[in-house]
Amino acid sequence: MNLVPICIETDTYNNQSNFKYPIKSRKENKDIFNCIRSFEYPSQIRTYYIIDPDRRPIPYGSVLYCAELDNNRDKQTIDLKTEYDPYNVDSECIRFIAWKNPQSMGEYKNYQLIPLYIFNRGNSIFVSETDSKPSDDYIENEYSPIFVFKKKEIEHFNILNFKKGNIIVNFPSYVLVLIVIIFFLFLFRKKELIRDSDSKK
Repeated sequence: MNLVPICIETDTYNNQSNFKYPIKSRKENKDIFNCIRSFEYPSQIRTYYIIDPDRRPIPYGSVLYCAELDNNRDKQTIDLKTEYDPYNVDSECIRFIAWKNPQSMGEYKNYQLIPLYIFNRGNSIFVSETDSKPSDDYIENEYSPIFVFKKKEIEHFNILNFKKGNIIVNFPSYVLVLIVIIFFLFLFRKKELIRDSDSKK
C-alpha cells in the first residue's frame, strides 16, 4: 500500500483548519516534506499519512474524500465531503483516501490509526484529534471522524509525493537503469528480427 503525506494547519486563534499539500525538498539524499504556514495568526501544523488518492481499486473499507477549497480565499478549506466519482480530478479539491471505520481495514487492521474529527462553521472547518468541538456554533461534519496514519506507522509502507493533486513515484536509481537496459535490449532484438526477416526474402 502506498501512502502520501498531507498537512493540516490549524489557526488556533480563529479555530479554523486547512488541508494542504506539503512542499518537497531533498537533504542528504533524503526526501524532506515541509508544511508551509499560510494563516496570519499563530497556527499548529501536523503531518498525517493517507492512501494515494489515485490508487484503484480503492481499498476495501476506505473512502475517497475531498477537502473542498475556496479559490477566492487563498485556497482555504471550506468543507469535507466524499468524492463519488473516483476519476474526477477537481482542482478545487484536495483528494485523499482514508478509512471511515478502522475495523474495516482488512489486512492492515494491525496498524494503528488515529481519528480526525471534522467540525463545520459557515465556510470553514476545524480538525482535531479529539471529539471536543471548539465552541457551540460548530457542527460535526457528517463524515467525521476519518482515520489516518501518524508518522510512527509509515515505515511499513511506500511513501509517494504529491504534485498538483496527482502522485509521482520516486523510483530507486537502479530501477531506472534496469528500465533503460531493457528498453535498449528490446530495440536491439527488434533490429535482429528485422534483419533476419530481410535475409530470408
